[in-house]
Amino acid sequence: MAIGDGGWTGIPVTLDDPANCGDTLDLMFWTFAAKRPNGHVGVRWGKQRVTHASTRRGVVIDRLSGVLMKALTKSIHLTIGE
Repeated sequence: MAIGDGGWTGIPVTLDDPANCGDTLDLMFWTFAAKRPNGHVGVRWGKQRVTHASTRRGVVIDRLSGVLMKALTKSIHLTIGE
């Protein structure tokens, strides 16, 4: 998804201040392990919330802050169907 495979096309959104850029429902990518770059994905909704899957908590809604901001590597506004 992060590199556009499978028809996932989009416009990269700047990571300078991801809490205030892009649109609702942008895909957000994180790298928590060097061997899996962009290995975790979530969907942003609103300015500072993200829905993603947690191995300990299941599917959750978290604030886009702390470790999620530090490990954030990419954000894409999907353009499928536009």
